[in-house]
Amino acid sequence: LNTASVAEVSYSKARRLVVLETGEALFDVEKDGRPFLVEAGSSRTTALGTAFSVQTREEHVSVVLVEGSVSVSELGPQRRMLGLFPARREEGARTVLEPGQRLVMTPGHASQVETVNTAAALAWQTGILQFDDMRLDEVIDELNRYSETKLVLGDSALGKERISGGFPAGQQDAFARNLTYLLPVRIEQTGQEIRILPGTNATDP
Repeated sequence: LNTASVAEVSYSKARRLVVLETGEALFDVEKDGRPFLVEAGSSRTTALGTAFSVQTREEHVSVVLVEGSVSVSELGPQRRMLGLFPARREEGARTVLEPGQRLVMTPGHASQVETVNTAAALAWQTGILQFDDMRLDEVIDELNRYSETKLVLGDSALGKERISGGFPAGQQDAFARNLTYLLPVRIEQTGQEIRILPGTNATDP
């Protein structure tokens, strides 16, 4: 499990089920005759003898396949049938992934499959967070999961800036300093809050 992640596990004679409530998890699945299912948001990933990661953040779900094969389907709303618990959910069309692919699901939008560097996508296991042409506000949301010191954008327009690179998790001050070399911004720190503001950093010549 990655930082700030919560999962519920339910094993039976018929199946192995993990419900990822929030965060991110890497699964290395052994074959034992029972399907291995991971539900996150409105998605269900089915695997049997494979390695993959699942991340859920707000309404977005992404699945990265490292090895083997998985199928990912969209789940309908929960419906209680004949008083049974848990409520059953209808399963939609399935997308089968190949190693090195990531599926991104967002409610109301078509699912997207893209090729990724799996080592970079799973770099969080080594304490490095890897970003590839990602919006700054999304990067900050991810970094803030790993530290009590929070990065805050002083201007929402800065959130549209895009950056790439690998940054150590939990080192907010180091990220903020590096950001002043990448973008025309300055930083102000008060207690456990680091504000990122437009303009040249006061420490620059």
